[in-house]
Amino acid sequence: MLIPKDNRQHGVILEFKRADNEAQLEAKAMEAFKQIEELAYSSEFEQRQINKVWTYRIAFSGKKICLYTDEA
Repeated sequence: MLIPKDNRQHGVILEFKRADNEAQLEAKAMEAFKQIEELAYSSEFEQRQINKVWTYRIAFSGKKICLYTDEA
């Protein structure tokens, strides 16, 4: 997580997952999403009153990646 000192700025959540092959990329990116939700990563931002958070879920296998992003 990247937590800004100024709570008017955007925070960033990055979750990386390694896939064994290219076919697993999308599933691993969704696994990253589940982990972010289950472990409530955004609660740290809420406690600091940071309302703008960008979330990046990244799965990689070698040089291939699958990236999903959300802005809250």
